[in-house]
Amino acid sequence: MTQDHWMITLQKVFYPVLAIIGIPSNIMTFVIFWRRDGLICTSSRYHLMAMSLADTIVLIFIVIIEMILKYYSLEPFWYKDPWCTLQDVFSYGAVNASVWLVVSFTTERFIALNTFKLKGRMCSPRSTLYTIILIHICSYAAAIPYYWSNKSEVVNGTGSAVCVYHPDLPDYFIEGLVWFQTSLVNIIPFIIIFILNGLSLRQIILSNKVHCGKDGGIHRVASGTHFGNQKKKSIILLVTVSMTFAYLCTTRFVTQIILKTCHYDIDRQDYSKGINVAADIGTMLELTNTAEEIRSWAHGVLLQQLQPGRSPPSLQELWNSSALRNISYRYLAGLPPPRTRFLTVGLSSVKRKRGHYLLDTLTSIFEQSTNEELNQMVVVVHLADSDMEWNVKVAKDITTKFPHHLLASRLLVIHAPQDFYPALEGLKRNYNDPEDRVKFRSKQNVDYAYLLSFAANLSTYYLMIEDDVQCSKSFFTSIRRVLASREGSYWVTLEFSKLGYIGKLYHSSDLPRLAQFLLLFYQEMPCDWLLVHFRLLLTQKEVIRFKPSLFQHVGLYSSFQGTINQLKDDEFKVDFLDLPDNPPATLFTDIAIFEDYLPIKAYSTMEGYFWGKSPTAGSHFTLVFHQPAHISCISIHTGSPERQSDYLHMGTVELGTQWQKNLKACITYTPIGTFKMGNFEQKGLENGRGSSVECVRIQVTQSQSEWLIIHSISIWTKPNP
Repeated sequence: MTQDHWMITLQKVFYPVLAIIGIPSNIMTFVIFWRRDGLICTSSRYHLMAMSLADTIVLIFIVIIEMILKYYSLEPFWYKDPWCTLQDVFSYGAVNASVWLVVSFTTERFIALNTFKLKGRMCSPRSTLYTIILIHICSYAAAIPYYWSNKSEVVNGTGSAVCVYHPDLPDYFIEGLVWFQTSLVNIIPFIIIFILNGLSLRQIILSNKVHCGKDGGIHRVASGTHFGNQKKKSIILLVTVSMTFAYLCTTRFVTQIILKTCHYDIDRQDYSKGINVAADIGTMLELTNTAEEIRSWAHGVLLQQLQPGRSPPSLQELWNSSALRNISYRYLAGLPPPRTRFLTVGLSSVKRKRGHYLLDTLTSIFEQSTNEELNQMVVVVHLADSDMEWNVKVAKDITTKFPHHLLASRLLVIHAPQDFYPALEGLKRNYNDPEDRVKFRSKQNVDYAYLLSFAANLSTYYLMIEDDVQCSKSFFTSIRRVLASREGSYWVTLEFSKLGYIGKLYHSSDLPRLAQFLLLFYQEMPCDWLLVHFRLLLTQKEVIRFKPSLFQHVGLYSSFQGTINQLKDDEFKVDFLDLPDNPPATLFTDIAIFEDYLPIKAYSTMEGYFWGKSPTAGSHFTLVFHQPAHISCISIHTGSPERQSDYLHMGTVELGTQWQKNLKACITYTPIGTFKMGNFEQKGLENGRGSSVECVRIQVTQSQSEWLIIHSISIWTKPNP
């Protein structure tokens, strides 16, 4: 009896073991990712599930039916028709699908790592499902020619059947089919995977080694820099799936090229020739890739990385700009809008011990805005609680209540995983705050920092609110009119509420700096205090606040320990539809000013009011616009509830033109009305006035012993013709 070559013996052992290990591994991996235990993005999960199924089919048709039966059966059933003509269709179709799913996965990871704009469209779950379906259809369609290439023939003298290439087909058909299949499975995917993996790993390495400095240059980051969890997961997935595939296929890639070019007519059963041994070893290595225990191992590594025992980032790591760029935000609902919007409304929410107002806040935002306004904004909700079950539940509630806004990319729900957070134990106890309060406000600073960082590229402006507010009617239009009136003037923060961090407007271009600022001083003081320091550091010394307020605090119970919080903004008006424009102006007065009750405080943008000592007849209070304006309405209120006698008893309002800088006055003034009980309001001023107004002057017409409080000056304008 002739002894089998060692290569045949090896394959007799190898292929059964591969089937025993590979098929259960694939099934287990499919179930694991089906249950979402992997905590990876949905598109990657779909790819891995599809690869599990495709590889299982490869193991069944090639390893079990073709290889194992060939060695353990004298005449495998697929040697006879009709199986002889169908075997290669199913086998090569399964191989094609398995290989090109790896290519698709590699491409998807490359896009996700390198191109944010394409990521939302091409890496979405729906796009992934369409891609997987298309790959399967094309893979099996490409294998259909094998139906005509094979034929079952009886071996002379034995009566046994064997499946061979059809002898009546021309050689160029068989050679072309073999080269086509070799290129489709071994050459083209091999090249694509190596190129994309190389580019992806290069991008990851560069993003970990450099960051943009404050001077705009590129600087090397110290070793140990916090590396984004999303990119760590991407490296693991690339190495364990696509790069492992490429490395295991290298031997087969090389041997197939040699066989097809130098040894086309060789007897593949002759193991005395080294190329046959190498080629079969290459086939064994390639089929090893179908054993999903590799991906199961990757799944275990991913879970290990997400365990809470991971060391929190250091303060230096938080300050590095790359730390913010590398955060792995988890999309709980919705996707970023495909185009930059005008305004992002951002709010962060955590689980409260008593009360929950988030859904009511979102309802107020959407109900108080028109469709035209909503199309120019996006609302970003950061569910920042450490309880992931709560986050998922709230996200589901949001999805149920606001599906239309999610589909229209008007609403987006995100979560920054807790392993990106700095240490929240052993913090500084500034201001004698108790330890639990310090921990709460420190985490809140980080919550907002990650929210700001995420929103930096979504829109031109960013509005910060809390998760327990009520909005006024068409607040978006009111804010837009204010921005139009202040075009060309410098500002860092515009305030549309006097409470906490409600109604604070920023340029989106400032958000990365603000996010880093909050991270740097996260344990020093509460967020609203840090926002004030940020404004001052960027040289906006005065508060620019608009009245009436556009947002009201409605939560009864605080998010900290559920304590009662009845704080209200007494200047909020829910149906106030006409916020004044108050174009930028310089103010002058010859009335003696009391302490720091400056004239600018009367111009509806400052907290407080103007307070001057007893004015005399002829005294004035004058506004000079930075740019001439077409005024439509003026409203002026003097006095206050606390000092009811300190109002303007007698006076007129005048509009001026022909400003003279050296005189700090206009040459020509036109009276438009007088004060009545300390108040003045005049509408329709745009009618009958052909020229723009450069000055507005309040003229005192009768001396008074009482002091004068000018509480607010509100001016509405029309666009220049």
